[in-house]
Amino acid sequence: MVDEAPEAIAMQQYQTLMAYLAYENTIWWTRANYFLLASTALLAFVVAGLPPLERDVAWTKIVAVSVMSLTGAILALFWWKSLRAGDFWIDRWHELLKQIEPRAFGSIKVIRSRDTPEAGYRPPPARAPTRHTVILFVVLWALVFAYSLIGAGVKLWV
Repeated sequence: MVDEAPEAIAMQQYQTLMAYLAYENTIWWTRANYFLLASTALLAFVVAGLPPLERDVAWTKIVAVSVMSLTGAILALFWWKSLRAGDFWIDRWHELLKQIEPRAFGSIKVIRSRDTPEAGYRPPPARAPTRHTVILFVVLWALVFAYSLIGAGVKLWV
């Protein structure tokens, strides 16, 4: 049996890690889209049913909006945690690829090219806008909750 060359072993390791990275990226985006869909549907449902700011609004509507806004905020928290967990694994595979890359490709820089000064401008990662979307939803849920508090205030003091 002939021993494989170290470059061939490194290339196999690199290909395996690339498969893990591709899998993690797919899972990351799938989860992000599920949370976006659920959050959007819940927000649309709540906003469509917002009660008017009048004294004769039923307490059940005010409480329902408050509970739904807190539920939406909790969903956004889970969304954020899910993204952070996925970020860990994606970044881990990137780091391992950078370590194996010199043995697999020699002087050719694939993943490592991002770390060199001559790489010049790089756009921010595509994952950043998704994180900003979570923050947007947290702000929207806070506004809906504030609306429910204003509704309770109108009912009590007007």
